[in-house]
Parts: sequence; structure tokens; C-alpha cells
Amino acid sequence: MIRKNVSGQHIFFCMVVASSGAADGSATVTVKVTIDGGSQNAGAGSVTNLGNGQYVYAPTQGETNGNQIGFFFTATSDVPVSIMVTTTAADLTDSVRLGLSALPNGPMQVKKNQALNSFMFPMFDTSGNPKTGLTITSQRAIDGGSFAGTTNSATELSNGWYTLNLSASDLNGTVIALRFSSSGALDTDYTLITQP
Repeated sequence: MIRKNVSGQHIFFCMVVASSGAADGSATVTVKVTIDGGSQNAGAGSVTNLGNGQYVYAPTQGETNGNQIGFFFTATSDVPVSIMVTTTAADLTDSVRLGLSALPNGPMQVKKNQALNSFMFPMFDTSGNPKTGLTITSQRAIDGGSFAGTTNSATELSNGWYTLNLSASDLNGTVIALRFSSSGALDTDYTLITQP
């Protein structure tokens, strides 16, 4: 796999003498490239002999601008080599968000001891239907401790959905259990794992 439309990448391959099966350490390699099933074109990148029959091809940026790229390597008296690679937009060397700016910076978790506004949850009647018009009792238990009321009260959004502003003290632990209850409704329970 290589990155799509990015320069400075490499395709490694070996050349083998057809008659003997031995590695060809002195091949003059010709390269053909096809992009997304299109016609073959002469490779515009460079081939480097790494020794012992191993070579590396550095494609141009334009030769990586497709979803599936076919590389075809030939040399006189050698077995042809065909390599197909699939490209990706992700940068697997980027430790933050794989080079994809739409991803959040870091794990998608709740921060420990930091307020979280508009935590949304549904409530259901005993038949499993969304329940409106409830007065919610909201409680939290921190790291296996006893349940206690949350700092703030839940309010109704619509269609059986409710929202609660969780305070920093509600989330001052690693494992947070949330329990929402009301007369005439099933309890709704959540477990949150916070990050530092």
C-alpha cells in the first residue's frame, strides 16, 4: 500500500534470470505504469539497484495519483515482475490522526475532571417506546463508589431524548457510571471511561 498522490515513495522488487532462477544483480530494468486500469505508460520515476538482485522504484507523484496502480518491471532474459498496489489517503506514520484532518486529535473519550455539556440520552417506557415529559433523577458513581446525584439536572429535548450538563466533579474518576431513572420509565445506564 502506498499513499495516493504523494511523492517520495518506493516500490521494492527483485529480478530473476529466467533460465537459471538466480538473482540478477546487474539488470537494466524497464518500467511500465498503469493507473486505475488505464493504458500502460513508460515509468517516469527512477530505478536503483540495491544489490543481490533487489531493486527499488521511486514513482513520481503523478504515478501514485490513482486508487490502484500497476507497476510492471522487465529486463532482458529476466522473469517479468508485476506489482499492483492500492493507495490510501491515510499517513500510517502520522501518530496523531493518520494524516486525516477530519479525525479528532486523540482518542474520542471523555476527559477526566473536565465538564462535559449536553450529554444526551433517551428514556423509554416499560414497553420500550420513547417516553416524553419525564422528571429525571440523574446519578453518577465514580470508580466503584456509591451513586450520588449529579451536579445538574437533566432537561428534555424532544421525542424521548434528554440532556444533562455533567460537571467536572461528576467526571472526576476513571470509570464513571451514569444512571437515569423516572417514574413510569425504564432506567437508562451508561459507563464512561475517561482519559487524563
